[in-house]
Amino acid sequence: MTGDYEETHLDALIESAQLLQRALDVDELLRHLLRSVMGRFLVRRGVVAIETAGELRIAHARGAGELVSGASFDRAAVQRAGIDILLPIGQQANPIGYLGISRPAAGEVSAADQQFLDALLGIASSGIATAKAHGETTRLNEILERRVHELRTLLDLGRGFTSALDPEEVANLLALTLAGQWAVRRYAIVTWKDGTAPVEKRKGIHGLDGSALREAIAAMSAPCLTAEIEADALREQLQKEEVAAVVPIVSGETVIGVALAGERPRNLPYSETDLEFAAGLAAQAAVAFENAWHFQVTVEKEKLEKELQLAADIQRRLLPAAMPAFDGMEVVARTRPARHVGGDYYDVVPFGSEHVFCVADVSGKGIAASLLMSNFQATLRALASSGRPLAEIVARMNDLMWASTAANKYVTAIFVAIDPATGDAHYVNAGHNDGFLLRADGSVEQLKATGMSVGLLPARPYTEKEIVLAPGDLLALYSDGVTEANDPHENEFESERLIEVLRTQQRAPAAAIVESVYAAVDAFAATAPQYDDITLMVITRSGEAS
Repeated sequence: MTGDYEETHLDALIESAQLLQRALDVDELLRHLLRSVMGRFLVRRGVVAIETAGELRIAHARGAGELVSGASFDRAAVQRAGIDILLPIGQQANPIGYLGISRPAAGEVSAADQQFLDALLGIASSGIATAKAHGETTRLNEILERRVHELRTLLDLGRGFTSALDPEEVANLLALTLAGQWAVRRYAIVTWKDGTAPVEKRKGIHGLDGSALREAIAAMSAPCLTAEIEADALREQLQKEEVAAVVPIVSGETVIGVALAGERPRNLPYSETDLEFAAGLAAQAAVAFENAWHFQVTVEKEKLEKELQLAADIQRRLLPAAMPAFDGMEVVARTRPARHVGGDYYDVVPFGSEHVFCVADVSGKGIAASLLMSNFQATLRALASSGRPLAEIVARMNDLMWASTAANKYVTAIFVAIDPATGDAHYVNAGHNDGFLLRADGSVEQLKATGMSVGLLPARPYTEKEIVLAPGDLLALYSDGVTEANDPHENEFESERLIEVLRTQQRAPAAAIVESVYAAVDAFAATAPQYDDITLMVITRSGEAS
């Protein structure tokens, strides 16, 4: 009989051992262990506890309603629940858990039964260790697979960011990646870098203002959970919008934007790994945003340079390729823009037996100024052949330009009609700088304004005044860039210096006079930048003064 009993124990032990060794899940193994022992000894109450995170906790309990799975293991509570026999799992001195059952119907546990239990619990201990190792390996493999997936995502995203040349495209790619990675339905991407247009990509989060976010998140450097934010006002605002994670987008040491993510499905928490992934994602996004903004600036700069080049070409074509030659009279003109494209203009236009010599200053710069200059030139040349008096021509130009241009667009100009054969002349000064007529004896006459700027107001009268350009005289027409040129201390060149240079060079060729004025202005300005266009026309009559 004893032999049959021992054989039965052995068979049961072998069967249980096989089941326990095959179980790779700790919970499944413990459930099977408890069920096997309770069935073997025909008891109605049983409990099994296991060490979890350094604390003994009840894994399963049967027939003992007071004992709850997951609760801390308490010997006194276990005994009160009718668990009379409590056996350690693993080493006696340092067990990894306990198995407890009520007293068997047969009474005390026999020596053979005790041997069976000791052997079974030893096998269970080994199985638990194996299952835990398998579980840890599985967990590490899952982490590894997730990290590999995240790295692949970052690599793929890096390639996507590299090809994205529009900040809106970068924001869209970032939003889709966050939504796909975390399965969130609420998110927002907001940027605010100075000198760039703000970018916003939102879904389900609309109550947070971009400027307020900029101020609140300026000091953040790493992703965090909304609940961890110390600032009460910001935390409450984010929680109101159901934002769970905040990811600053940092370029260098400056926060240039933020990504906000809502709650994950089934209240799944954001882990440290998730936040690390978000940090890598934000770092790539920051580089992509900077590249996209730089690309936009480059494109705009190239576009502007093309426009400036076009405007400069238009301006060059408007200026005479060469000044006409006259018997007994020399004419030289030169302009130097302060920038790529200036607003100054000069021209010589046939006017019956006379020629109209004009220097003008167009309001504004760039393409707009070049187009206005083109309109001015075309109108002047068309009306010069009409046979009307000079004052009427200027008045007609004023009305036409006022009707066809914006209110803030106008032209200051001086028109001098000269008969090269006689030197007889008459002029109209439309709100321009005084022209200077240096007589052969050194005296100076000023050609002052005789009307308003062209195109400033409609139906304005213009007065025409007569002068004579005698042999040995010099007429200088110029823009305010000459007399208003600044030195490093912001002093102006002024009219007196211009007249002095003209006096000292009056007997020189016209080209030398123009060159001397430019040299004098440059010497006066020294290292100060040129703020305005500089234009000068010099007209001289040869021969002795009468």
